[in-house]
Amino acid sequence: MAETARLGITAEITGHMPKTHFDSFSEAGASLWAVLRSLPLGHVQASAYRHLLTDAADQLGPLFQHRATVHLTFELDRGTRHTVTITRRP
Repeated sequence: MAETARLGITAEITGHMPKTHFDSFSEAGASLWAVLRSLPLGHVQASAYRHLLTDAADQLGPLFQHRATVHLTFELDRGTRHTVTITRRP
C-alpha cells in the first residue's frame, strides 16, 4: 500500500517513547524502529519488528483497513511486557 497522501498517525511505546504524531506510516515506522532497536529485544522479536517497521507503509497500511488502532506487544529480559500503540487519525 503506497502512501499517496499525508496521514495522521500517532504512535507510542509504553515506557520508552511518548505519544508522537506523524504524517505517514513510514515516519512512524522509522521512529518506532529507532527506539526498539536500542532495546534488548531477542533476535526473533527484533527481526519481526525490523521487518514490520522498516517497510511500514506496505506492512502497517493493510492492518488499518478495518481498524483505527493497532496494539503490538513485546517482552524485554525478565518478562517485562511493553506495548507499541499505533493509531491512524481520521
